[in-house]
Amino acid sequence: MVQVGDKVRFVPSHGADMDDGTGRKVSARAVTGTVYYVNEVHRHFGLVAEVGIAGVTIRESFKF
Repeated sequence: MVQVGDKVRFVPSHGADMDDGTGRKVSARAVTGTVYYVNEVHRHFGLVAEVGIAGVTIRESFKF
């Protein structure tokens, strides 16, 4: 079971291509995110991670 503060590697699912901060599109690759929320009742957790050169913050939820 994951806990708030745990580090988890994942591939962002918000699209196959994303902007790297310079206007170029790059393929999504695995990033390390930090668990910021755990909902044990509904069995899901949220991750936050910075991606790209510009440090864009993304949040995603996953089931466990």
